[in-house]
Amino acid sequence: MVQNHLIASSKTHAGWLKDEVARDIHRFNVFQVDDPADLFDCRPYNRPGYYKISLHYGHNRLSDEKHSFEFEGAALVFAHPDVVYGMEHLGVQKACYFCVFTEDFFERFTGIGTYEVFSVDAAPVILLTDAQQLEFTYLFQQMTSEIAQDFHLKYDLLRALVMQLILKAIKLRPIPVLREHPSNATKRVTERFMELLEHQFPITSPVQRMALRHPVEFAQQLSMHVNSLNRMLKKLTGKTTSQLISERTLRDAQELLIHTTWNIVEIAWCLGYEDVSHFIKSFKKYGGTTPAMFRKTLVA
Repeated sequence: MVQNHLIASSKTHAGWLKDEVARDIHRFNVFQVDDPADLFDCRPYNRPGYYKISLHYGHNRLSDEKHSFEFEGAALVFAHPDVVYGMEHLGVQKACYFCVFTEDFFERFTGIGTYEVFSVDAAPVILLTDAQQLEFTYLFQQMTSEIAQDFHLKYDLLRALVMQLILKAIKLRPIPVLREHPSNATKRVTERFMELLEHQFPITSPVQRMALRHPVEFAQQLSMHVNSLNRMLKKLTGKTTSQLISERTLRDAQELLIHTTWNIVEIAWCLGYEDVSHFIKSFKKYGGTTPAMFRKTLVA
């Protein structure tokens, strides 16, 4: 079910409507969708002439003529009016929101199409954490509430809310690489992953701790699904995300065992392990011995 919050009729052009309101009625709308499967499992996903911003929660695939963007969980989708998308549901969906608007709805702003989330060279999907989903849900709820109000400047307020949504999304810094050639995208994602991993080392203090420890945490930083990240890394390096993290962590663990007097519990904590037994097991798997035996051989 779609709840259309636009209060208008065929009388839109009637004289009792101010010119500004009459224009904006046709240039902006916002919807709350209770049953996304009925509306979004379709092609085209968007209409020519309209920008579209959607907030989804579920497992979906967005496709255009050349690329496919699979995402799971909460996500924002930015559709450019010159690109035709199709949406396919791959799992259970929750209620969502979307707004549509024309370029001239923002005629008093810098061209809306110049913002990077609408670039035809940018990935149209931004993954969200639970906290971010709540933040963007609140913005859409404000839009649906304001458009139903009897306020002569409500479209100015709606413009401000949409701009707030766009700028908050840009602040999340999605990686705009998914429209590159697949091999280039894989290379850039791999480089960015390695950069995120390496920037956590070296560990120089027992109060310093790895912030990113699990594959899903890296995927969230890269605004992509963990399965896509794993697939790209495996294709370019021959190793899984977990293997790359564990091998790099082991190298620093060995350095800490060699060059510090920290005990094994401290080292395990610094390297992001909640359970020291898990650290010992991982160290032995990749290093062939336990941390204690490794350190013992140094003084033997």
